[in-house]
Amino acid sequence: MASWSDLRTRHRDELRDHVRRAAVELVVERGIAGASMSQLAQRSGVPRATVYTYYRTVEHALADWLDAEVGAFRAELSAVLAGLDDPLDRLGAYLAAQCRVFAGAGPGLGGAGAAAAGPPGP
Repeated sequence: MASWSDLRTRHRDELRDHVRRAAVELVVERGIAGASMSQLAQRSGVPRATVYTYYRTVEHALADWLDAEVGAFRAELSAVLAGLDDPLDRLGAYLAAQCRVFAGAGPGLGGAGAAAAGPPGP
């Protein structure tokens, strides 16, 4: 049985994940300049004061999301590469993992990284 501390930690982690994913959706929809913390609170369904407990800015939530995505990718890649000795096999596995991420089948990136930058400039 999980301890109270473990449950609190898990809830906090799930809430942070929910808010940062809402930040990605918001930025994809409105662009980084068009996204506010109030909109993030509304999008996530989390009180604004609670959102500020975890993130100072929308950019901070995006940076945390990116850090989590990179960590998930590194963990996936380490597991795949652990069983491969041949350098060409390792390179092929790395490239396949990169393609999955950028095609949206990886650990959650789904093309949002490029879209989060907002519409292309003139």
